[in-house]
Amino acid sequence: FTTLPILPAHLLAEVPVEMLPEHSFTRFPIGTGPWRIASVDGEEIVLEPHPEYFGETPMLDRIIFRFYEDAATTLQAYRRGEIMGIAQVRPEDVTPVLGDTSLNLYTTQVSGYTAIFFNLKRPMLQERTVRQALLLGLDRQKLIDEVLARQGIVADSFLMQTHWAFDPQLPRYAYEPEEAADMLEEAGWTDSDGDGIRDKDGQPLAFTLISDESTPRLVALTEAIARQWASLGVQVEAKPVTPNSLRERLRQREFDLVMLTTPTSGLPADPDFYPLWHSSQTGEEGQNLTSFASEGADLLLVEARRNTDPTVRRELYRQFQTLLAEEVPAFPIYYPIYNYAISTLVKEVQLAPMTNTADRFRSLPQWYIKSRRVLIEQGQSTPTLAP
Repeated sequence: FTTLPILPAHLLAEVPVEMLPEHSFTRFPIGTGPWRIASVDGEEIVLEPHPEYFGETPMLDRIIFRFYEDAATTLQAYRRGEIMGIAQVRPEDVTPVLGDTSLNLYTTQVSGYTAIFFNLKRPMLQERTVRQALLLGLDRQKLIDEVLARQGIVADSFLMQTHWAFDPQLPRYAYEPEEAADMLEEAGWTDSDGDGIRDKDGQPLAFTLISDESTPRLVALTEAIARQWASLGVQVEAKPVTPNSLRERLRQREFDLVMLTTPTSGLPADPDFYPLWHSSQTGEEGQNLTSFASEGADLLLVEARRNTDPTVRRELYRQFQTLLAEEVPAFPIYYPIYNYAISTLVKEVQLAPMTNTADRFRSLPQWYIKSRRVLIEQGQSTPTLAP
């Protein structure tokens, strides 16, 4: 909560920084919205309407968020009647969820991306032609269709299409395997010994592509990418590594290529590319994982940070996106699709493109549960809910 712009001084001004994680405010924050926290334990959080909310009172008298170990146990909990909604339905669960007539499936695009980052400290990857050819030789739509069950949108920018700074005229790389092969040939990467792997000056065009082994989706994607690039004459070893190993490899820049995905919390509304792409951030403590260094990019990023005119900033970021697309130090594969399943009893649920996954609750105060009139028998104090 220390990232919030406004905090209550009467509660926190005298609290030492080291004590903030243990303060009651962490569990029961004060907000200005229509809900407040009623209770918290290790298994669930209960929200109730805030009696002093200035706006319209929510239709529901409480909301319970329950936590489960994984997606499979969450789906089982719904079938046992423990919950009415399922957050982030996995691609492999979309078909069974669609087949369940008691569920509505809402789908939208959420801010974020999955991308491949090149380590430009590797001599072969310093050749822009090689990087461009690898992108041209990758059928990203096929990856989405076959690995992600069509739960993604091909991405051409590190910004969503709905973002205010997105450039619709950005150079795009379609799937052009023949052009990719021609580019490699012209750059001297040929299969001189007929072993199916391109080489130059005795050096095979071979890389290792690492990913987080704890994310099966990323592992499957890297394996599919390795197969596609093999048909281009590029040898790629898809290598899943532990989360700890991944972090250490990234810190030390000990990788050839790495596949990364943004967190489900989404991307910030302000597209500050400085940490990822400014040359000052190429050291071990920085986030410029590719070691990309461009004087032109640095100037654009600094000015975009400094200028407050939205029109000027949009133009600066347009130029930066074009430069990044031409240089290809990394490239996005797809924008994620967010699937939210909820009981057909729940009405007025609305989903639109989301900055983060919590945005699915924007219309929460208007949600209600469909009911019908019933005869109230003796001893029964409330109507019975019905499908």
